[in-house]
Amino acid sequence: MIFDAEMVLGNPVLDDTHAEFVELLNRLQDATDVLPILDEMIAHTAAHFALEESWMARINFPAAGCHVGEHNQVIGVMRMVRKRVAGGDTEFVQVLVTELSGWLRIHATTMDYGLTNFIEVKGADVAWALMI
Repeated sequence: MIFDAEMVLGNPVLDDTHAEFVELLNRLQDATDVLPILDEMIAHTAAHFALEESWMARINFPAAGCHVGEHNQVIGVMRMVRKRVAGGDTEFVQVLVTELSGWLRIHATTMDYGLTNFIEVKGADVAWALMI
């Protein structure tokens, strides 16, 4: 997957986080020892989602319920795949990489775009919260 101009939202924190997510996806796709990278990716994603969710709560983002629901589904699938991979079912890794690649592009350009636009329109200060 390539982090390209379509995915740039103009929010440096989210843009950097999405670029890191793409890098992790690519590392996972090419890895032979996938569990450490999968664990790193799950931790990164959980921190990413927690950051966005803290922003949504702070600014009273109207679409927070839908956005958080999608986060919960994605992190749940990642954790389920991790459990399967730990049990020896490594074929799920490539399916996860493929699905997350498509999901991230859509999520970033729709849901995260809406969040960053709302932050901008509202003039909200979210710089106080940095990635963990």
